[in-house]
Amino acid sequence: MRKIEKTTLIVTMAALTLAGCSKKKQVKTIMVPKQEVQHVSDTIIRLEGLTYDKPVTWGQSTYNIHIVRQSDDSLAVVRDEIGNRYYDNRISIKVTREDGSTFFDRTFTKKSFANCLPESYEQSALMGLVFDRSDDDNLYFAGSVGSPDQESDDYVPVLVVVNRKGEMKIQRDTELDVHNAAADTTTIDNSYRTKFKEEEKDNDI
Repeated sequence: MRKIEKTTLIVTMAALTLAGCSKKKQVKTIMVPKQEVQHVSDTIIRLEGLTYDKPVTWGQSTYNIHIVRQSDDSLAVVRDEIGNRYYDNRISIKVTREDGSTFFDRTFTKKSFANCLPESYEQSALMGLVFDRSDDDNLYFAGSVGSPDQESDDYVPVLVVVNRKGEMKIQRDTELDVHNAAADTTTIDNSYRTKFKEEEKDNDI
């Protein structure tokens, strides 16, 4: 009887020893996602030109709005967050009456919006202007000055306001102000940038 118990004890201990060894040999594998390498272009990037035409009823009259964006190599070259260089843009807005006469005609660069921009936006570009809305007294054009990377959400929204006399004022669009880098971009209303990207698709030159 004692011999049987001793044999059983030895077998049990051997099993526990093997189990312990097998546990020690277990190795946890940690998967580290491969980081995407961002390459800086050797050449200066020129954003594609865009044209935008839209008839607008304002009061009792119809006006045609014509907007053109073109890169301009006479302007200072700007950089995005990783160091890519870009030509800045020049944008013109022309509003004509039904008889073809000109109601408003103006060309804008980033400098036109200098009073709306913080110093940190020295390397920003004028990215776009589109017709936004009208009321009894004004036409409103929404604009974006920010990173030249078109996938970036880092920008300052601006407004060009034109009254019935053809007089213009420029102001920051406080409803879409996202220049603060600490802002949570997942909760920010990016309706302007989305709208402009949709206009880009519909109005490519």
